[in-house]
Order: sequence, then C-alpha cells, then structure tokens
Amino acid sequence: MSGMEVSAEVIGGSAKEILGTGDSLTGDIAAFRSRVEALSDAFGGDELGSALGTIYQIVSEAAFESFEDNADGLAEIGHNLQGMADEYTAVEIANQTSFQQLMGDQA
Repeated sequence: MSGMEVSAEVIGGSAKEILGTGDSLTGDIAAFRSRVEALSDAFGGDELGSALGTIYQIVSEAAFESFEDNADGLAEIGHNLQGMADEYTAVEIANQTSFQQLMGDQA
C-alpha cells in the first residue's frame, strides 16, 4: 500500500491561481459586456430591428449570466481550495505537536 503526499503550499498556490483566473474572467466579462451593450443600437428602430434587438438582449443577458456564474464558481472553488490548504496545515501542526508531546520532546 502506498502513501499519499499532500503539499499545503501547492494546494494554496493552486487556489491563488484559480482565484486569479476568476478575477481575470470577471474583468474580461465586464469589458465584453460594455462592448456588447455598445452594439444595442446597431439593429435600427424599425420593427425588424426592434425584434432582433430584443432577441439579442435576451440572449446576451443569458450568456452573461452564465459567464458570471462561471466566474463565481471559480471564486468559490478557489476559496474552498484555500480553506482545504489552511485546514491541512492546521492538522499537520496539531499532529506534529501531539507527536512531540508523546515523545516527550516538547519544543
């Protein structure tokens, strides 16, 4: 049976990368949204243009909701992963302290 090696530093680094990706995605979404909103007048004011504009608005809002959900999901994953790294570090410190006490080697 083989053991499992866990590195809290690697987990924490991954958490920071995921959080950075989520932040970057949030900024990209905001920039993209402003470009999309600038196109809202491109359909014209006639009946067909108004209908296309309405459809465009509905579809773009649904897309942005999905994009924002994904960015929020990345943030949640990053925070959970950081929590896992913090908990692992706390358990390792507690275990190390317990073993030192058992061995009579309190430092």
